[in-house]
Amino acid sequence: MDTLTIEALIAEGNEILEGIKHVPSSPNVFRTFSVYQLADESVYERWKNIVIRFLSTNYPDDISSSDLRKAAEEFEMKYYSPTSMKKMLGILEAFKAIPTPITSIGEKTNTPSIVINNSNSQSQEQSQNIDFLIKSIEDAFTISQLKELRLIVNEENGNLEKAKPKLMAKIKSFGSNLASNIVANILTNPVIWSSIS
Repeated sequence: MDTLTIEALIAEGNEILEGIKHVPSSPNVFRTFSVYQLADESVYERWKNIVIRFLSTNYPDDISSSDLRKAAEEFEMKYYSPTSMKKMLGILEAFKAIPTPITSIGEKTNTPSIVINNSNSQSQEQSQNIDFLIKSIEDAFTISQLKELRLIVNEENGNLEKAKPKLMAKIKSFGSNLASNIVANILTNPVIWSSIS
């Protein structure tokens, strides 16, 4: 990046976006979410921090600066999802299209304003809950049983609704206690229990 401009930041962000690759799950892993990989994580980290500093310097109180930080957090929490990267690039495009700082909706001045940040750890908790659920499932089934379940889903071309009756029948064939043990393990997790009680 020769000259630090919004256009250069967008161009480098697009290069990072193009380098994002989907990471398929291994044969022994049943994943309910997508995982992506960056071509070079250090390039992204450098770009992200330069973007944040650029916006903090040139648009110190702009309402969209915090939106970019949230999108960056989401990008990292969602295993480098291209959708979140596109959100960051969209925010930069908005700064390029309308460079006048906006400190609150409808106000285009640099007058001091009070900004209240209300952060939410819901996505982190959801990620932890999903990780726990995946771990519970992996602990309950053998590798060969998970392969059989994956085969059923693959036979239905990934359509989980069509595969559901066959999956239920297959799980029952593994033993009547298996399904109840999985549900009991999930329900007795303190994080899950506190969320439903």
